[in-house]
Amino acid sequence: MRATSNKTLLDFAALQFVAKHFSALSSFVPLNTICNVRDYAKAVTALNALLDAGVADEKNPLANLVDTIGALIGEYDDLKYPPAQASAAETIRFLMQQHQLS
Repeated sequence: MRATSNKTLLDFAALQFVAKHFSALSSFVPLNTICNVRDYAKAVTALNALLDAGVADEKNPLANLVDTIGALIGEYDDLKYPPAQASAAETIRFLMQQHQLS
């Protein structure tokens, strides 16, 4: 890698290195936008496997991978299942019921 005028440029060899490793990593965990239920299931399975392996610990070198997959899953969830709009009164009523205050 070399830096010129405040920009980091990857030379051809570095790009090949990154592409090879990205390809290998992507074969184990989905690192692309989730477009359908099949992609979603693969992402959730991969995330659960990483969490079961203890990767969520901030000190784990793969902790950012957990964050990335979680973000991809979250984006899909937000797109497919937008939150229902509720009035302030409905929200308070719901919270009171959840906390057994009604």
